[in-house]
Amino acid sequence: MKDSSDFGYSHLPRPARKHVSPRKRPLQARSQATVEALLKAASQVLVRDGYERMTTTRVAERAGVSVGSLYQYFPSKEALLVELLERRMAGLRDTLLDALQSTAGQPFKTRVRELLSSLLEFKAREVKLGIELARQTPRLEKLGAIQKVTAAATQLVAAVIEEHRAELKVKDSKLAAWLIVQSITGILDAAITDPPLPLEDPRLIEAMVKMTLELTRSV
Repeated sequence: MKDSSDFGYSHLPRPARKHVSPRKRPLQARSQATVEALLKAASQVLVRDGYERMTTTRVAERAGVSVGSLYQYFPSKEALLVELLERRMAGLRDTLLDALQSTAGQPFKTRVRELLSSLLEFKAREVKLGIELARQTPRLEKLGAIQKVTAAATQLVAAVIEEHRAELKVKDSKLAAWLIVQSITGILDAAITDPPLPLEDPRLIEAMVKMTLELTRSV
C-alpha cells in the first residue's frame, strides 16, 4: 500500500491542548499492552454508559489497572475520547488508501464506487462506538479534532480529483472535494444510525456514487 503522503495526506495531526494530548507514548511491550487495555475499556464504557457518565475511574476499573496508571498516559477522559477518534480515523484513512491503491488507473466512477463501498463497510464495524463518537461531535469540534480530520480527508479527495482532472473537467478540485467530504460524511453517519435501505442494498451505494459525480461536475 502506498504511504499516505503519496496522496498528499499526512498523518492525522493531534490536538495541541495538553488536557487532550497523551502524556507519554508507550515504548515497552508492557506499557503498550496497558494503553491498549485502557482504550478498549474506554470504548466499552463509552458505549455502555455514554460520555457524560464515563469517568477515568470506570475506565481504569474496566481495564483492570489503577487510576494512577491511566493518568500516566491520559490526563483526562477527553484525552481518551480524542485517542479513540484518532484511532478510528486512522483506520478510515487506511481504508481510503487501500481503496485508492486497488483501483489505481481505473475510471473515476469505478474508484468512487469502491471508495464508498469500503467506507460503508468500515462504518458498519463497531457501529455503537461510531454512534457514540458521532454524538460527541460538538465536543470534539471544540477540541479541534474533527476539523483536522476533515481537512486531511478533503486534501486526499482533492488529490484524487486532480488525478482525473482531464476526465472530469472539474474547475475547482478543492471545492469539489469539500462538497464531497461534507456530504458523504453526513450520509454515511445517517446510513449507519437510521438506514433508509439495508446497508448491503446496492441502490444505496449507487445513489451515493451518482451524487458524488454530480457534485464533482457542479464546480
